Amino acid sequence: MARAMTSRPMNAIDWIAMVLLIVGGLNWGLVGLFQFDLVAAIFGEMTLLSRIVYIAVGLSALWSLYTAAKLSSATANAGAAPRAGYGGTGGTASRAAAYSGPERRKVDRPYGGPDRRMALY
Repeated sequence: MARAMTSRPMNAIDWIAMVLLIVGGLNWGLVGLFQFDLVAAIFGEMTLLSRIVYIAVGLSALWSLYTAAKLSSATANAGAAPRAGYGGTGGTASRAAAYSGPERRKVDRPYGGPDRRMALY
């Protein structure tokens, strides 16, 4: 079963990084296809302003790598300890371990299988 990705809303830095990555990707596409550097055409060949744009695109790529690594570790850790009734092997053994004592009561479906449920009283 696929795990649900943990997500968070994009903040201003994420939006800026995404826009700069799009600008950088389009610029490299133009360079590769047509040998046309749009940033250099707008701001001049290796002027201070064009270098700032190139640096900002590079920093946004680093930020996106950091964000992707953080999201990847969050989704990997999300599956490390499944809650009772979610994930695990799908059987009642993993669910039964989460409930102990007299409050645990097992309610089975007529045919058993993965539809077994645990009820708390």
